[in-house]
Amino acid sequence: MNKKIGNGIQFVLGFGVISLLWVIGLMSSDPFYWFLNADLDVDIYIILDLILTITPFLICLYLLILSIIGKRNNYNIMYYSALSAVCLPIIAYLFGELLSNDSSVLTWILGLTVGWILYPFGMVAINVFDNIDIGFGYEGMYIVAIMVLFVVISIVSYKKIKSTN
Repeated sequence: MNKKIGNGIQFVLGFGVISLLWVIGLMSSDPFYWFLNADLDVDIYIILDLILTITPFLICLYLLILSIIGKRNNYNIMYYSALSAVCLPIIAYLFGELLSNDSSVLTWILGLTVGWILYPFGMVAINVFDNIDIGFGYEGMYIVAIMVLFVVISIVSYKKIKSTN
């Protein structure tokens, strides 16, 4: 017996869970320096770095799981809302990286129109991607490339899986 999930619950399971994972990644980058002067027995920054490094991969894994579950059970809103929650910060990060050193009028127009809309997503993405330290140097673009690859894989798997009605 397969019960149908309502549209609001599908949206919360898609966009809400992915957004919660982005917020966990944001908070583990310690943007407010809450743990700067903490005198704890455990080095809290090792734990926060581990959480920060794992967060983008958990987001990708959850998106892949939702692509399979969403297509099999015909939960379109759940998958597309999760896909938009993953893609908006990635697009905002790439938008900021690609247009940051250009001083043309087109860049200013795009930055003042599209950039303002994507600004909150871009701030989350900058804090998550630029604070990951794996040891390669500039990890932000590497993580973005891996996430884009997982987004493409999830889209392909969503299109290829047959729905059970």
